[in-house]
Amino acid sequence: MKFIIKLFPEITIKSQSVRLRFIKILTGNIRNVLKHYDETLAVVRHWDNIEVRAKDENQRLAIRDALTRIPGIHHILEVEDVPFTDMHDIFEKALVQYRDQLEGKTFCVRVKRRGKHDFSSIDVERYVGGGLNQHIESARVKLTNRK
Repeated sequence: MKFIIKLFPEITIKSQSVRLRFIKILTGNIRNVLKHYDETLAVVRHWDNIEVRAKDENQRLAIRDALTRIPGIHHILEVEDVPFTDMHDIFEKALVQYRDQLEGKTFCVRVKRRGKHDFSSIDVERYVGGGLNQHIESARVKLTNRK
């Protein structure tokens, strides 16, 4: 299980030295709070986020709840790392994951990539969004104000 923690905006506007110190303090606070849930927990600092990885899936809700009570955290993103081979593979995995949630609703696909790929983020948005729209009869694409 993996969480990506976005920093509180007050931290991001600080100078480099102050920002690094605050991120180090926040990382220490996260380790102190979460060590009770999982001894093998990994907390990794990055410039714009903090990554938390734990092995015990049974503690997912408890860890997420504990993270919400730590000052300095703006957003908590729960992430599932899924390997892929091409855009069609991404579409198939998205269809399995979101088919039931999109029935009778409007949706919009947004993609952020890391690394080097043969396709752009916009290419994936169009391919996956078009595929979901074709395979889910009651769902409609709405690029603004989705509901």
